[in-house]
Amino acid sequence: MKTIGLIGGMSWESTVEYYRIINQEMNRRTGRLNSAKIILNSINFEDVAKHFSRERWDLTAKVLTPAAARLMSAGGANCILLCTNTLHVNANDIKNAVSIPFIHIALPLPMQSKKQDSKRQLCWEQVSPWSRTS
Repeated sequence: MKTIGLIGGMSWESTVEYYRIINQEMNRRTGRLNSAKIILNSINFEDVAKHFSRERWDLTAKVLTPAAARLMSAGGANCILLCTNTLHVNANDIKNAVSIPFIHIALPLPMQSKKQDSKRQLCWEQVSPWSRTS
């Protein structure tokens, strides 16, 4: 089973939703008492909000990219998800900061599949409710 690294805390409410949906999907697919292997790096939203409100995306990237790197290096994550929608403006920054797949929720899977390697596809298939055909 792959380990999913979540960058959360922006806001904690959206982080809870990502955690819930991922685990519900994992349980639906595998049954019994199974849940996803998840590592959470929760960012203090205040550290991001002060830059977010001024649209200083370069500064939000300086908060998010180290969080992604920590999930990969110290946490052993096999892929990374960002538990917020708007800050996907920093998707390329995060993707460039790690050597593991960053799953961009703002792009539909078919678009990603054409551009990304098979490791990203395999990780997405393990966590995404949209990738299942049955």
